[in-house]
This record gives sequence, structure tokens and C-alpha cells, in this order.
Amino acid sequence: MADTVDQTAFMAPPVEKKQNMIWTVLFVIFAVLSVLYIVYLFRMLTAPKLRYTSSNSFTVDVAITSLTPTTTNFTATHFAVSPALPTGLSLNSSTGAITGTPTVLQASLPYTVLASSTTQSACYKFNIAVVAA
Repeated sequence: MADTVDQTAFMAPPVEKKQNMIWTVLFVIFAVLSVLYIVYLFRMLTAPKLRYTSSNSFTVDVAITSLTPTTTNFTATHFAVSPALPTGLSLNSSTGAITGTPTVLQASLPYTVLASSTTQSACYKFNIAVVAA
């Protein structure tokens, strides 16, 4: 009694089926990449942003016009700066406003303000210089 084996089970699928399978796989890859790109764009457009708009070169011993931040896509509840601002200037940790009268000359140095809420945060990097009158 001889067992018979179905030879068609070991045969490669017809070329037409292979091509359909390839197109299906390519379509799925394209669909996944498209969704990932849309998610990326959405996150970029809705990402929290922090910005100060003003000159950052101040005259020693002259009170500055308050630098007030603008936040986009979130409401900041706390602000911090690093490193410490030039002598005489201060950052309001609740509003982010930079105020005061710089009292020491200083070359342009980089500063980073961090604005945060309970769920989001944003940074703004800028330079401040204190120059002679």
C-alpha cells in the first residue's frame, strides 16, 4: 500500500499570484508609511512652542522693556532659565517675563528658557548681550 503525496502542495504559486502578493505587500507598506507621515506632520503642527520677540542687546544701567513670551499649543505654568540671567535681570517663573536693569557689561551669551505645564514643555534659545551706553 503506497501513500500518495499531492505534488501540487509543493509547487510554487503561479506567477500571477506572486505578482498580486508583491503588489499587496507594497500597498500595505505604502499605507503604513503614509499614516506615519501624517502622524509626524500632526505632531509637528501641534507641538508646544515658546518664543520671545525682542532685541536681546541691552544697555548697562538702563531698564529693559519687559520681554514677554508667547506660547503656542499649550499654556505654560512654570518658566525657568539656564544659565542665570545677567546681573540685574530676572525671569518671572509664573509668566516667563524677563525684566530688570542690567548692571554689568556682558558679551553675547546663550540662554535657554524652559516653559512647562503639567503635560508639555517647550524651550527657547537666544543670546543676551549687555553693552556700554
